[in-house]
Amino acid sequence: GDRPWNGKIEQFCLIKKLALNQDIKQVFVSENPCDSFSSQQGIIFDQNQISFSPIPITKLNQKLSKSSEFILAVKLSTADINQTGPARIVSISKDLFQRNLTLGQWRSHLSIRIRNNITGKNGTQPEFIIPNAFSDLKNHTILFIYNPFYIIVIIDNISQSYMLSLTPEMAWFWQSSPVRQGSIHLNSWNIIFYKILYYCLVFFPLGWCLGLILKRIRGKLSFYLLLVSGGVIVPAVIFEVLLSVEADRTLSWINILLSFTIILMSFYRVNKIAKINQ
Repeated sequence: GDRPWNGKIEQFCLIKKLALNQDIKQVFVSENPCDSFSSQQGIIFDQNQISFSPIPITKLNQKLSKSSEFILAVKLSTADINQTGPARIVSISKDLFQRNLTLGQWRSHLSIRIRNNITGKNGTQPEFIIPNAFSDLKNHTILFIYNPFYIIVIIDNISQSYMLSLTPEMAWFWQSSPVRQGSIHLNSWNIIFYKILYYCLVFFPLGWCLGLILKRIRGKLSFYLLLVSGGVIVPAVIFEVLLSVEADRTLSWINILLSFTIILMSFYRVNKIAKINQ
């Protein structure tokens, strides 16, 4: 009864296994999103059912905690685009301050609160916002995919998708920011800013140290080549390999190029200051 949502849920399912790409496409081909899954994969609820026992939710919670990945699909329509709170559409919560998952509505926005090591026991530091998901009173299909490395939200069709990688730079920024992040818009430019800031903190000191070394030590060409490969190329590649293994993703040459750029910029800055002092 606390912050109730005013609307209609025609179908809802919480699947313990992450869907494959073909399964995701099938969700939006079918009139009802949960027809693509079987009850053996999780919990499926439609408008023909009056109620269901909370026991399956408890068992599913235990299974979800082991894999930390799931897919949630819901077909719904809001009755009021000005609901706040957020008004809770789907929630797995112990009480007002301890929750595993909540999908809610805050005016025209979709609010997602998910509990993990970053967001805290209530899933609010930060919560994730999809803007203008409830801009009308029509039926909408919402697909929420979660695993420890990323969040994906798809609304109505594949082209309207939002993704947030749960990367070390995001975690660092949320935890170390003087003002704790209350909400993160998944279409926000600041995701790129987090990455650049994080890589600067890692690689700018390295480039600065390389510049100081070259300033004090004059060697042969072989020495400079060794310093560049050992101090620029190797650290950038190793760092990207570690992140890709931890996040279960492929190597990103863009990230490696970003590392190179930051090291060389700081290296150039040291040499420029040295020339000015001379």
